Amino acid sequence: MMQQFAAVKAIIGTLQDDTARQHVLTAQLHSLEQQLKAMDLGNEDMEPLMKTIADSPFSPGQKDQLITIVSEKIAKAAASKRTKKCTQELPDVAPFLSEDDVSCLSNPDLNVLAKVTRLSMVFSRVGCSNPTEQSCGRAISFLKQHMQVAELGEPGEFLKSVQDFKAALKGHVKKMLPASVHVQTFSTPDQLPKDLAERCFKDSPQASVRSGPVGITGPVRKSHKSVSPSTSASSWQHQPGMFPSHMLPSHVPLLPSHGQQFMTMQQMMQAYNHMQQQWMAPPTPKSQGLPNLVLFNQPGQPAGHQSQGKPTDAQIVPSNQAGQGHRSEPQGHQSDPHGQQQQIENWGLQSETTNDQNKPPLQPAEQANAMLAAWESRKLESDKGPAPLAMLGRKAYVSQHGIESVLTDLKKSGLLADDVTSSRSSIKRAREEDLASLTGVYGPLVQKMEVPVEGQCNKTVTVPYIHPAAFLKHIFSLAPLWEFLRQEVLPHKETPSYARPWGLIFYADEALWFPLTCLRSHHCSSIGGLTCLWRLMLRLFFTDHDMRKGMVVDTPEGDHFPIFLDLKILVADEAAIKQSIEGKGASGTVFCCRCSNVVAARSTVSDMRSEFVSSLCTDYSKFRLHTNATTRDFLAFLDAQHGTVSKAQFEALETALGFNLRVHGLLMDDIIGHKVPEAIMFDFFHIYLVHGIVGNELGCFFAELRDAGFGEDRLMDFVSSFRWPKQFASPDAKRVFAKREKKTSPVKAEASELLNALPVLRIFILKFVMTTAISPGTVQACMCFLMLCKVVDMLHDAVRGRAVDPAVLHDTIVKHSNCLLETYGQDIWVPKNHMSLHLGEFLAKFGHLVWCFTHERKHKVVKRFANQKLDGSRGFEESVLKDVLAVQLNCISAELPSSKVRLMNPKPAPKKLVDLVGQVMPFATGPILHDLRAMHAGGFVCTKGDIVALDATTVGLVQFHFQAAGQVWTCVTPWKHVYEHMFECTDLDPFITTTDSIKSCCIYSEKDGKAIVLV
Repeated sequence: MMQQFAAVKAIIGTLQDDTARQHVLTAQLHSLEQQLKAMDLGNEDMEPLMKTIADSPFSPGQKDQLITIVSEKIAKAAASKRTKKCTQELPDVAPFLSEDDVSCLSNPDLNVLAKVTRLSMVFSRVGCSNPTEQSCGRAISFLKQHMQVAELGEPGEFLKSVQDFKAALKGHVKKMLPASVHVQTFSTPDQLPKDLAERCFKDSPQASVRSGPVGITGPVRKSHKSVSPSTSASSWQHQPGMFPSHMLPSHVPLLPSHGQQFMTMQQMMQAYNHMQQQWMAPPTPKSQGLPNLVLFNQPGQPAGHQSQGKPTDAQIVPSNQAGQGHRSEPQGHQSDPHGQQQQIENWGLQSETTNDQNKPPLQPAEQANAMLAAWESRKLESDKGPAPLAMLGRKAYVSQHGIESVLTDLKKSGLLADDVTSSRSSIKRAREEDLASLTGVYGPLVQKMEVPVEGQCNKTVTVPYIHPAAFLKHIFSLAPLWEFLRQEVLPHKETPSYARPWGLIFYADEALWFPLTCLRSHHCSSIGGLTCLWRLMLRLFFTDHDMRKGMVVDTPEGDHFPIFLDLKILVADEAAIKQSIEGKGASGTVFCCRCSNVVAARSTVSDMRSEFVSSLCTDYSKFRLHTNATTRDFLAFLDAQHGTVSKAQFEALETALGFNLRVHGLLMDDIIGHKVPEAIMFDFFHIYLVHGIVGNELGCFFAELRDAGFGEDRLMDFVSSFRWPKQFASPDAKRVFAKREKKTSPVKAEASELLNALPVLRIFILKFVMTTAISPGTVQACMCFLMLCKVVDMLHDAVRGRAVDPAVLHDTIVKHSNCLLETYGQDIWVPKNHMSLHLGEFLAKFGHLVWCFTHERKHKVVKRFANQKLDGSRGFEESVLKDVLAVQLNCISAELPSSKVRLMNPKPAPKKLVDLVGQVMPFATGPILHDLRAMHAGGFVCTKGDIVALDATTVGLVQFHFQAAGQVWTCVTPWKHVYEHMFECTDLDPFITTTDSIKSCCIYSEKDGKAIVLV
């Protein structure tokens, strides 16, 4: 908090523009208010906070707001801190009894409960509101011994009376005026405070009963052996003379008394052996459990059923604690900023194994020296703390049972120390502690909300989520992320400002796309669908802590700076967008959420009304584009009509407008919903490559080629002769030619397989098909395919940040669409063809295109854990989300993806390579490193055996990579360029070039010393 005040002061000092200063101050005021409201403040915090606020650059009015919050928080904390009254001892109740009390307690016509209630009234009258358990036991024993209540001789009845006494005392205390003095020990009425003495015998004089302190003659707890399940089932009693009474353990089954069924000889021997084992066993401490377990986060606040989407108190409780009976797991430093709770926890864990509960902790210096000496003697080279144990089985999935089994086998074989934890409970505890240790000012990273089930307000669904502010606050403090930003962003970006903020999109790795929540589909449907879930998740960014007003994050070097976030792009495939905004989608008449007047070609609406346009239309100027306001008007109209017309009429209205009404949906949200329509971007990855335009056209195109004499077998033989760079060699392009149901059926292949196949197919068409005598129809089909390849190339360039003119992209897509209709007719046209006409619009509006190729890989991380979990309880989603988050944090904490030219896994070079480098590079000094893989200047990895291009006509075969003289080098065997894509595989001497001179890796086909290389 103090650091944020200092950061605000430093930032304001650098701003000259008054408008910018006021904007920053307003944003930071909101951020500080939210943090102050979430903090626990005490009297010791007041003075430094007040001084810091007074020295801050905020205006007097803004300072007053902060001071008011601080004052209210401290006053509220002071009011809630009530001193806990100590327990009270009343060893003898007889002196405090009145004559009426004795008459009631000795009345044989009254039952036990009535007498116990009367005795509790005596305690409340004298001000003994918090008696010890011994005092309660003595009170009931007094009834048994001196008031001749025979029923209390039964242990179960005695325990029940003690419980009834406590409950009745609570009720009487609430009705009594509180005592002026809290008496700790009661002896005689004469020593009572004046108000209690007057109240004690106000209605009746003191009785003459005198008994003296009595002993406790029955159980006062359920755990007492006399009422435990193991002994309560039998009514054995001690038979005199069998064993000495002082040697008889209280928990040993006793022999039956006279008149009861006698034990057999076998039963007697078993009882004797059991007692003998107990006598011979060493004494054990009274408590074998964790003495400080009660100090951990205690379950006691159930997840509430609050308003929809409101985070409950359960969000700061571990998943195995909320709503379950498991042992409470440590929560980290949620309410213990000095780490005292963690120290208590560690001490408790030690006491479980050493039985040294009663010994005081070591002095800090003694414990530090002892620990260092232990580490030195064992020669530990790595930390054995919870973090490594927490990551077991997460980077590459291994079940917890599998981890436990492997670690146990390692221990048995002597490869692992015996004191290394290996159980599943230890692994789970380490994972929980590792995550809890990341709790910050915004709470834990993973929190929960209770969302009502639609139509059943008494039922809720627990939705776990990663708190945006807490997560961003944490990851921006990690050094690898800052190093990544310095290398990948700062060299290519101007300093951000309020007028020119940064727009950052990273495709290199799915680790840079952060998860938000995880929920099974049937739970999502029960709360209203994906649109309701989206609404709840997006509100997290703009409600409790409004990211639009900024938050201050800390750098690893200790600096501070503000960041501001706002919703800009919502990108997804067509089905996800449909569910997110409750549009009609591809099956609807008005299927495009961007166009209000484009209707499906199968309908006749566009033929009958001039206001509407068929989806076959490629003239973008005829489209009436939705805005935020028009979409809001459509939904407001539906909302007004709902309930005033019949169900069938209302469904017809929804069909006509292209939206379904969801009152709790994303578009109906007043905070963020109004910005969503214009933030939508269609994903060209799904439009073209996932059951999209490319697959549809290739199906018809292959049929046309087959009729022209170029069957799929010939195409597959040609494609199979090519080799791809090892980084992209996994997708099998031959699957593009798999058998289909019909000659014109769409090609079903993965997106990566289509991307690999298109460049090779284009060469085949250009070199072998277009150069032969073919029909005009085949020529037109070939031209349409080449246009398709050009569109895909331009889209590929757009997502990689290369310069692409939106107008040129749009014109190219329109030309291909018109050619597609002309070549294959209307049957090939699908809603995705119309959606492709908006891609130029998105590129012009946002300055770049976003695709979901990287996001699709994120599904594998989720499935890695979800597919292995068979427990479908309420904690399923939270468990999966925590596992995914742990993988993400582990990736971010390590080296992040980088386009820097470098060896991927450098190792010391062998002697032969060192000698060779010394001959050709005598100026190289220092260690020589080598690797088979290196990042080239194009931002991709080239491997030994790949063909790389230095320019359009210079290609070669990679032999090895090495690092010397502070630079990365590659040894390449050159291939001789013949013409166009043709090269000759020569035996020329290899040469060494800098790896940053390599522009790309190439697809190639080599046979008999000749090669086709796609540069």
